[in-house]
Amino acid sequence: MTVASKSSSPSVARDTSPSTKSLRSDIEVEQKIINEEYKIWKKHCPLIYDIVLSTALLWPTLTVEWLPDTLPQGNGFSTSSLLLGTHTSKNASDYVQVMDVNLPSALDGKSSINLQKPDENFNQTSIKQKFQHKNEVNKARYNPFDPNFIATMAITGDALIFDRSAITNDSGLTVPKFTLSHHTKEGWGLAWSPHVNGQLLTGSEDSTVALWDIQSVTESVVKPKTVIDSHTAIVNDVQWSKKNTNIFGSVSDDLSLHLHDMRSLRRPVHKCVEHTMAVNSLHFNYHSEYALATGSADDTVKIWDLRNLRTSWQTLVGHGADVTSVKWSPHEGSVLASAGHDRRVLIWDLSKIEDEGSEDSGDYSSELLFMHGGHTNNISDFDWNPNLPWVIASASEDNIIQVWRPTDAIINSCPVPKSSEGSDNE
Repeated sequence: MTVASKSSSPSVARDTSPSTKSLRSDIEVEQKIINEEYKIWKKHCPLIYDIVLSTALLWPTLTVEWLPDTLPQGNGFSTSSLLLGTHTSKNASDYVQVMDVNLPSALDGKSSINLQKPDENFNQTSIKQKFQHKNEVNKARYNPFDPNFIATMAITGDALIFDRSAITNDSGLTVPKFTLSHHTKEGWGLAWSPHVNGQLLTGSEDSTVALWDIQSVTESVVKPKTVIDSHTAIVNDVQWSKKNTNIFGSVSDDLSLHLHDMRSLRRPVHKCVEHTMAVNSLHFNYHSEYALATGSADDTVKIWDLRNLRTSWQTLVGHGADVTSVKWSPHEGSVLASAGHDRRVLIWDLSKIEDEGSEDSGDYSSELLFMHGGHTNNISDFDWNPNLPWVIASASEDNIIQVWRPTDAIINSCPVPKSSEGSDNE
């Protein structure tokens, strides 16, 4: 093979056409704005956060989930763990990773927060465990009945089940305990049942939802218990109701939210179309069996009351690009967060809904409580810490993962204007 030098290769000649110059100029201007917003945000950090911890990963992660245990360290800090994946180049190995995060114990909300700087030899983040994955990890989630069992969605369409208690670091390509084989295209939808051990859902670009039960299987390759083909386009997310053992939901590029009942899986019990673009995410409320949130490429979050699905109950406006993830707080029934391609994580408090007849700002809904502006690239995933109220981990496509908590003054305040994020163009 002959390799031409850069100076002699016409394929690398600089494109000086007007359209290319304009595009390059637009990109440079956008990057300058992003950098300026980040500087302003960083300046405001001491005023609006109890803690912000930012870590640069070797490779970006597309998935973030807190593992359920928080362990005290006896030095004023406690250790929580994050389940992550990698999204590498084709020339590097991919991994499922568990990262320990050391946080002030006072973030549990039971005592006042004293953010004294830890000893210089004290590592606030470290990779506790990693095991090699066949390819990039689209999503990873732990089994709530046994957190050692990890499910992942691979780009092949397979869902893989690992027992991390039986895996040692860097032991070569890890063979999954089970391979869930059905989907013909890669997927992003993945959810363990919080009600039945070993039961989980997957959703894929092949437009199907699959229901699995690995509790009593004996073969390593598992076929789905049921396949649901009610959607007509990519299935982006699947989730179980936290309160109703029979109900789960799915959302799709076909603009729809489908609600399914385990007692009658032939067709969805409800089909809801109100978003104007692809629906990327859904999440059921931890405290109310009737509250559901969806996030869409139309830049909005919609809140649904399952008792009346003729129309959504509330539309939350504040994002400037696709909403890719929504999650209710496990601690506060009226609070949820959303994230997306505008590089923001927004926290909403539905208890702050204005009286009927009052008007929201044109830029954001009155329910907007806080805007996290610390990322400079698209948010790939985020999660609420299950043990430390108001602590969130968020990851962006530029390898950055941040762990943060707004101040009590903001948490207990009225809705705040966009300028409070420290990223407006003042």
